[in-house]
Amino acid sequence: MIRTPPLIVLFATLFVASVSAAEGLRLAVVNITVEQGIAEGTVRLLNELMLTELSESGAYRTVIGERDIVAMLQLEEERAKLTGCVDEACLAEIGGALGVDYMFASNVGRLGEKYVLNAKLLDVKRAIVAGRASEIVPAGDEEALIGAMRRVVARINGDALDAREGRPNVLAWALAGVAAACLASGAVSGGLALRDQDELDGMERFDPDLAEMEDRVYAEAVAADVLLAVGGATAVASLVLFLVGGDDDGKAAAVSAAPLLGKRSGGATVGWRF
Repeated sequence: MIRTPPLIVLFATLFVASVSAAEGLRLAVVNITVEQGIAEGTVRLLNELMLTELSESGAYRTVIGERDIVAMLQLEEERAKLTGCVDEACLAEIGGALGVDYMFASNVGRLGEKYVLNAKLLDVKRAIVAGRASEIVPAGDEEALIGAMRRVVARINGDALDAREGRPNVLAWALAGVAAACLASGAVSGGLALRDQDELDGMERFDPDLAEMEDRVYAEAVAADVLLAVGGATAVASLVLFLVGGDDDGKAAAVSAAPLLGKRSGGATVGWRF
């Protein structure tokens, strides 16, 4: 009986599953906080305009507002925290529960004869502010306030994209690590196969251990073929990801790989989408 080496089982399990990067950024937007001196109806309309502006900007794959946030939060205590949630720790906790990349929070109020609009973008995973923007316009000028909102959104979007470009290509590095492990393991298996083949060549035809040795050499050779094939293909995929990254529309690449095992041969298939 031919025994499949543990290395084949390990890497077959690893590569049957697809390895993919998240497709674009996910943003959750909490309602604008009213500080003072501005009608709530104006703020509600401004909030809807801001959600539309963020959604149509193309900077994010998904933009969800506070109604969606409340519906998605499972626990009542999480929903309770949403009220007045403006500090970084609270926003990061809510964002983590939602599974989004960024949280967007803003406030508006009247200060003397001016409207002041502030916004910040929180990187949920790192729990740090990735960007801030503020605008000051004449009080009572709602058209100016709308323009201020659009300028704030544009600057925040730029901060989000800059932060994303500054992050390491996790998928590419992960594939590079897997490729190195596969190539190293393939080389070890190949060396074992050559060593045992030499021993097999020196055995007598009727040696009782001959069949077992043949099975061992075959299994080691197939393991080497599969691991080297997977390692080589994954290294190429990793290199491509390092060079091209994601799509222009913010969608990252997806890569999948799986070993191909035959009775007397082995190999791998790797595919990627950009």
